[in-house]
Amino acid sequence: MGNRPIGLSDVQLHFGTEWDLPWGSGLILNGSVLHTGRQLVDTANAQALPDWARRDLGLRYSTLLEWRRTTFRANVMNLTGTNYWTGVASFGTFF
Repeated sequence: MGNRPIGLSDVQLHFGTEWDLPWGSGLILNGSVLHTGRQLVDTANAQALPDWARRDLGLRYSTLLEWRRTTFRANVMNLTGTNYWTGVASFGTFF
């Protein structure tokens, strides 16, 4: 049995949800969590990037503006401001 490929994680999850807010017609709150497991950096599988998770939050408002359906969006990606390495390229380059 050989080593695992560079940059491949055992786990990748993406969970998203939306909630129609009761106090505003067309107002929707959305959020998501992205998780990537530990990723190997070298072909010897001796070094790895730690697992990471990102939390996002957004708000969407849909309305008619001069008889045209219009949607306004505001999103915050990486709500907690956590620093992390998202992945590894084939030659061990991090991004």
